Amino acid sequence: MPLSKPESSETAQVLNQAGLRPTRQRKVVYEVICSEKDHPSAEVVHERAKRRMDGISLATVYNCLESFVSSGLVRQLNFQRQSSRYCPVLKDNPHFAHFHCRRTGNVYDVVLSEKIRELIERELPEGLKAEQVEINVAGTTNETNELSPNTPVSKE
Repeated sequence: MPLSKPESSETAQVLNQAGLRPTRQRKVVYEVICSEKDHPSAEVVHERAKRRMDGISLATVYNCLESFVSSGLVRQLNFQRQSSRYCPVLKDNPHFAHFHCRRTGNVYDVVLSEKIRELIERELPEGLKAEQVEINVAGTTNETNELSPNTPVSKE
């Protein structure tokens, strides 16, 4: 049986490192998630993926997203009474919050300071260590908000 050639694309390498076989469907779905940082729902990912791969099913997209969440490549965000939203994991800062604007529906990545992470860790019972901190906040942005939901934001 001939050996298959190793995948050379960056996406294939990321999938391999996460322990996932880099199928064509997984590569397309992962590239869709990473191409726009707007926290899309599975349905939006499906619509975008169909532009790149005709015939990809919604079930396949859900299966890909589930494997990405399980492997730590993607975060699944759940806001009350809404479809789950997805965003790629930022390796350079695993500690951040998501702010969901109830007025616009936009979701913002909010980078948490090291001080916040330390405060949360101090509040954990002895023997527990935070490796990743995720906080979901719901509220509204003001009418003149100029922040981009596609770029992580911080107070500084």
